[in-house]
Amino acid sequence: MTTKVEEGKKAILRIRRLRKNPWLLRPRRERLGFALAAFCLFAPIGILNQLLRLPATPRPLGFALLFLLLSGIFAAYMVFTFDRAVWVIVGSIAFFLLTVALAKWESSWRMRHAVQTESQSQSPAQIVAQNAIRQYRESMNHVLARDIIITIGMIVLGYIFFVRAFGREMEKRTTMESELKVAHRIQESLLPPRERKMDGWHLFGTVRPASTVAGDYFDYIELPNGRLGVLVADASGHGVAAGLLMAMLKSQLLNLAAGDEDPQALFQRLNRSVRRLAPKHTFVTAAFVILPTTNFTVSRQNQVEIVTVGHPPVLLHRAATKAVEEIRTPAPALGLNENLAVDSVKCVAEIGDLLLLYTDGLFEQFNAKSTEWGLENLKVVLLKHAPLSPPQLCEAVFQDGATHRGNQPQHDDITLVAIRHDRTLAV
Repeated sequence: MTTKVEEGKKAILRIRRLRKNPWLLRPRRERLGFALAAFCLFAPIGILNQLLRLPATPRPLGFALLFLLLSGIFAAYMVFTFDRAVWVIVGSIAFFLLTVALAKWESSWRMRHAVQTESQSQSPAQIVAQNAIRQYRESMNHVLARDIIITIGMIVLGYIFFVRAFGREMEKRTTMESELKVAHRIQESLLPPRERKMDGWHLFGTVRPASTVAGDYFDYIELPNGRLGVLVADASGHGVAAGLLMAMLKSQLLNLAAGDEDPQALFQRLNRSVRRLAPKHTFVTAAFVILPTTNFTVSRQNQVEIVTVGHPPVLLHRAATKAVEEIRTPAPALGLNENLAVDSVKCVAEIGDLLLLYTDGLFEQFNAKSTEWGLENLKVVLLKHAPLSPPQLCEAVFQDGATHRGNQPQHDDITLVAIRHDRTLAV
């Protein structure tokens, strides 16, 4: 059994090896794919010297395939050893010696083949032609050897330069992707648990980024006086910059929400924070729903408060009438204006009603014909799937949007939060 000291030494050696060879940081399938590409690109080099041997008789298929295989294997070998000079030199020398040995073997085979051919009955013209070819080969042997050596040397040198330059780019890309993965994990840690059940409310939220780091964000925020704030926010653009802005917004929001403030004052202070801390011409849209969590009753008097700033409307599905209402407040996005005037809308949520918060990436999905899915289609899908639980509803909405998009890529982050007023969760 290995001791902890030995395991530690092995771990250190493994880390050093990874640092020396960035290829080992790549997935095995990707490394094998590039090795296969190198094999296919450079394998024909092994039979190019046939062109320099004319007017000799054509090379038999077996010799051609052997030289092709040798060149391809050498190219694939260089993929994994380009950062180790000793291995490159040893491999190059071995390749050259093996090539020379195979060439001599081929020449001896040709000579034996020529003797057998001459032993057969030939016309005087054929004998003269054979002698001329033999004399040509003998006179060109040193020239062909020189050209082959130069050709192989230039190919090896060029390939070394190529893979080294490509290796540096791969190392940069590997470092960048590692940092993006760390940023993605940090961003995921900022999000709350997707599903939450509390007095009278069943909540489910999820983010599906267009790239590694999303510019969308949702959160469940404990507010004073027994209230819960549900926020969905969308920073302009997507990627690392937008993700950093969302992390800043969460920090600011948690600090501001600790005070006993109305949503208007809360968003005015958030607006000042975004203008002060975010880059120029950057803005954030948001939808904010405040739910009562104490003094909850199963009556029809459970009032929710809704604020939107530059954000698509919150959709409210009425269980009694099977209708979908759009609720929004006329306010610009955070960070656009110095002074932000914010209003809120109060409405009564009845048992079975469903609130849907989302970002514009959900309905701004385009198919191959550049046709947008659209808000109206989202409302139709909400009507269709309203009886489902919040997690099932979110999945159904995502599936319908993806069906409309087809094979087209997702160009924007998508966030979706469903809130159902559930009698079974009442206390």
